[in-house]
Amino acid sequence: MLIREAKDLEAADAAMRLMDCVKLSRTLAFRRKYDAARRRVEEFLRLSSRPVISCGGGKDSTAISIIARAVDGSIPILCADPPNPLTDREAHVRELLSWLGGDSVRIPYDWDVQSVLRGEKPYPEGLKMRTLSRWHKEHGIDGVILGIRASESKMRRLNLAQRGFVYLVHGGYRCQPLADMSAAEVLCVALLHDAPVNPVYTKQAGVLNFDHIRDGTWWPHGKIDNAAWIRRYYPEFYEFHMAAKSVYKAERSLVCAY
Repeated sequence: MLIREAKDLEAADAAMRLMDCVKLSRTLAFRRKYDAARRRVEEFLRLSSRPVISCGGGKDSTAISIIARAVDGSIPILCADPPNPLTDREAHVRELLSWLGGDSVRIPYDWDVQSVLRGEKPYPEGLKMRTLSRWHKEHGIDGVILGIRASESKMRRLNLAQRGFVYLVHGGYRCQPLADMSAAEVLCVALLHDAPVNPVYTKQAGVLNFDHIRDGTWWPHGKIDNAAWIRRYYPEFYEFHMAAKSVYKAERSLVCAY
């Protein structure tokens, strides 16, 4: 049931404009999901004694930060910082963290981008999670609230179906309160609260497929192709992105060969 609903949400996002998302706030379905997300955070907080919110500045993590902080304003935010993000990401992240207020910590995970693009080193898959896991362990974190949505991938749909919205893993509890929301619905959360919205949306005009814009990372991954909107709205970044895309495809081909 959850898997079918997630696929329906993905299809519904295929033709919307940014400000159309606000209209969702008047629907009963959205209010139910919003209230359910709050209850999931409350359930999670009864299990975790030292939780954090994972927020990288994208639409999903913005929405979950808003909802989680509405439940408990003292939950600190952990922001993972990759190298070479889009040119306006830094200003947006600073504005968002300031708007959210409260405690926040930025965790850089650096790697030699140019060496990877030249093919001298492999892309450090999993470096972000290893860096964050180490920080969690060092600081006694026993729970993380994540802005994960099931409609983004088959793996995430299966994870939701198997584990639910709050679950235990090695290292503590995980909470994915927005897993049954669509991309348009999480943008609705941000717009309703007048929160800073990632510039990849505010720069664009016309009809968008929100699930086809990955605002949380610049490195190509999965089947989503960011090239079209990067070329139009971040032309100075396009050549860099295409070089990364070429490396990504080559590495995926090697994985599939084995």
